[in-house]
Amino acid sequence: MPDAKDTGETRVAGTGSVYIAAYADVSATLPTSHNSTLDANFVELGYTTEDGVTFKDEPTIERKGAWQSFYPVRILETARMAMASFVLEQWNTDTLRVATGGGVVTTAGTGAKFTPHAAGTVSEWALVIDVVDGTITDRYVLPKCITVNAFETQLTRTDLAQLPAELEAIGEDGVDPWYMFTSDTAAFTNT
Repeated sequence: MPDAKDTGETRVAGTGSVYIAAYADVSATLPTSHNSTLDANFVELGYTTEDGVTFKDEPTIERKGAWQSFYPVRILETARMAMASFVLEQWNTDTLRVATGGGVVTTAGTGAKFTPHAAGTVSEWALVIDVVDGTITDRYVLPKCITVNAFETQLTRTDLAQLPAELEAIGEDGVDPWYMFTSDTAAFTNT
């Protein structure tokens, strides 16, 4: 029996980038591989905290019992949720729009004014997360998602003001809610 232990199949997300685009601008031109050129509408969001990105795909499970069994007699997956969360360290139009769920910037005197999106007008995004571990690149794609977190930042004299963002996948007929590309063809083979 071959040894299944292979350190080449481990991951350390040494660095990476997070990109966002308005879904309406890129729905037909989403990435097609780990290294395909992103549509010009994708914008890199810059620095994130050292915690990087948290990605999760979480099922909602219901257990159905019976009088005759202490254990469930059926376990059903009734829903799924895919989400990516990260904390941005740069402040600009794109990062603030993602952290707040949308909005616009207009001229205000000699400066600018950010106005968050109106209630009930949710911005839909396409999200791409590139993760680099040495020679391996993994690319996570959430083709259609929205910001689901409350906007909250702490403004202090001794630390960077940060922009937390959580984006959750939206299901759409004929579109995978999320997927991952990788350059690691040794570990990932067609099944």
